[in-house]
Amino acid sequence: MDQPLTKHRLNSIFVIDDDPISIFLVETILQDMNISDCILSATNGLEALEVIEERCSDDATNGCPELILLDINMPIMDGFEFMDKFQKLPYPHLDKAKVIILTSSSNLQDVEKSKHFSIYGYMIKPLTKDKLGTLLEER
Repeated sequence: MDQPLTKHRLNSIFVIDDDPISIFLVETILQDMNISDCILSATNGLEALEVIEERCSDDATNGCPELILLDINMPIMDGFEFMDKFQKLPYPHLDKAKVIILTSSSNLQDVEKSKHFSIYGYMIKPLTKDKLGTLLEER
């Protein structure tokens, strides 16, 4: 395994994307980067909120994600709808969570809309070790 590309290992990383191939590729890159032993995934925003509620409540804080890689265009609940609800969640452990939008959309409207939320970064797919490593190290 490679050495971690961040200064510290993350408790948990959450990949939210409706494409199983994208999830597989992102999980593979994250495993190669060796930055967390816990990588979670969900296929839409609603499912993701349920996982966060389960893992970030006062009784279950050890699985609360510190990094969330979020797709925008998903069925049931898209990334922006997710962010609207996510930012209103009452769990103090989520204050540490960094959300990176990871999308195939380079649409300027999506980029502008993302600025209305507390996001850590906006990345165009495909994810690479270099892109993620650079973003995590520069902040």
